Amino acid sequence: MIFNKGQYVAGSAHSCKHGVKQVAAGVHQWLRKYKGYSGDLWAVDNALDNGSIEIGSQCEPFILERDALYADLLDDLLTFYESNIGSRDPAAVLMSGGGAKNTHNFVPEQLKATGWRVVSGDPRRANVDNAYDFLVKREAKRGS
Repeated sequence: MIFNKGQYVAGSAHSCKHGVKQVAAGVHQWLRKYKGYSGDLWAVDNALDNGSIEIGSQCEPFILERDALYADLLDDLLTFYESNIGSRDPAAVLMSGGGAKNTHNFVPEQLKATGWRVVSGDPRRANVDNAYDFLVKREAKRGS
């Protein structure tokens, strides 16, 4: 979503269909193929930050595969960004969602310098927390 001088630019909000789920799915597929993993996707999603998962009595690392998938995710996000930016020159790009912190690690320094940031707090809860804050403020205005 784009703001100009503090005001929302109508029609500028877009959602990206890419996210940490594609990283978890890729790691899950790799674990199934190369490590005989039979667990579910959500267990892999929960293990992404650790970079390893227990399979039987073994702790199996997947850091290299995970990081390659985060780099691929960033490529997809950059393509999404470039296709939606048009002639605009945003002052910041805020990344949110479960993969924001790890994906941000792969953002080139020149983009970080132009304002690519991870939202404060828990990026995985960003949409929920901000929606709640919006509702609280709206109700406070109604009560005034």
